[in-house]
Amino acid sequence: MREIKFRQPLLNPDKTFNHFHYWGIIEGTFIGRDQSGNLKGDDEQYIGQHDRNGTEIYEGDKIKWCGSDGEIRFDVVCYSFAKFYLCNSQYSVYEYLACELVVTGNIWENPELLKGE
Repeated sequence: MREIKFRQPLLNPDKTFNHFHYWGIIEGTFIGRDQSGNLKGDDEQYIGQHDRNGTEIYEGDKIKWCGSDGEIRFDVVCYSFAKFYLCNSQYSVYEYLACELVVTGNIWENPELLKGE
């Protein structure tokens, strides 16, 4: 059975990132969303693929990848119109084999990604 899971960012009172709560169907068991009074960011879905180091890839992850011209690029995984894609390039994540992708961070633990840095 395919794992259908999400990570839910839990935030500190000052709205800075604290940690992720993982929920969904994980190893055949349903785990619910965090129901505490913690502040929360938007849920991010697991794309069903791992990078070349075995790290699960989620929406909001910063990805290092190699373009067809051989240039190393960085982008963020986004979801829209029923597909996961690399936000700045508009390429589908699935156009690149997992061995070409490397997770280097995410928008919660690396908030500078939201500023386009």
